[in-house]
Amino acid sequence: MRSNGSSIPTRETVRGAIKGTLIALLTVCGGACPVHRLQQVPLGLSTYLGKAEYFEGEPIYAVFRLRNTSTGDTAWVQPFELMPDRLNVILKRSDTSIVPQQILWIDYVAGTEYRGMPVAPGGELYLVVVLQESWGVQAKSAERVFLHGIVPERYTLVARFDPQLPGRQSPGQEAVFAPAVSFTVRPRTGAEEVDFHEVSSVMGLVWDRSQRPQYLEALIALAGRRLATDSMDPYVAYLLNHGVVMAEAAQLRLDSTQNARVMNMRMATAQAQRALPAGALVAEAAFFAARDTGLRLSEMLGASLAGDVVRAAEARYSKAR
Repeated sequence: MRSNGSSIPTRETVRGAIKGTLIALLTVCGGACPVHRLQQVPLGLSTYLGKAEYFEGEPIYAVFRLRNTSTGDTAWVQPFELMPDRLNVILKRSDTSIVPQQILWIDYVAGTEYRGMPVAPGGELYLVVVLQESWGVQAKSAERVFLHGIVPERYTLVARFDPQLPGRQSPGQEAVFAPAVSFTVRPRTGAEEVDFHEVSSVMGLVWDRSQRPQYLEALIALAGRRLATDSMDPYVAYLLNHGVVMAEAAQLRLDSTQNARVMNMRMATAQAQRALPAGALVAEAAFFAARDTGLRLSEMLGASLAGDVVRAAEARYSKAR
């Protein structure tokens, strides 16, 4: 694995561990597949944000979906991951300049029989991200909610996916492009300023070695308060996913009681925000946390974005097993 970026590389141990943990989660469901004759299968790529305006410091959740639009043929694609030679996503400002991105490279070694990931006819692959974890300028230490910050401006998000495994000589899939999606980041209001600093004060505990032992309880309490006040709170999904990953990267482990509280809040948030990318993110986190328990989370979420994301994960994981 190697990392490149147009922004300044990060050096903090915890920050590096967070990236490593997220990469490990991303590559859980890989695997070798039998070789088949390569053929063109129609694919569609889309980007969904759920809204067009955000305040500065609000999590910007994005869902990237790859769909096999064929009615009869399975598509075989390389891993659906954020990398320039796979899912290449560019964030542009209104003047068309490109926002710095922290780019992660994952090197794979696969046998000659490895065909890639199968996408059945009508099947889908999803990737759910928080933009500030990869795009923007390095966050100020006093306002460290995300790894990066995206300042007030008008932006456009463009995405391209190359399904073809590198180094294969046979003709395969052509790259597919998602329609561009635009959004605006505006300055915070007074109430939003209070919300942001409440979250940043708790998230900042994980970076302070002397206060780090207080982080998990503070994180869970904050998520609980915000969820109880507003089930559509934009920060809750981030706290219950990335906030917990940061704790694990800092060697802070959830005990059984904390784990149950987090799981209950993830389920409640996924239900409340099931039509939004935030709900899809936290639903996916709940799925991976409970995937060996037999819980059919997709049935609970029904016909919704979060349900679709979990159904795709359930199908992919059951095949991997």
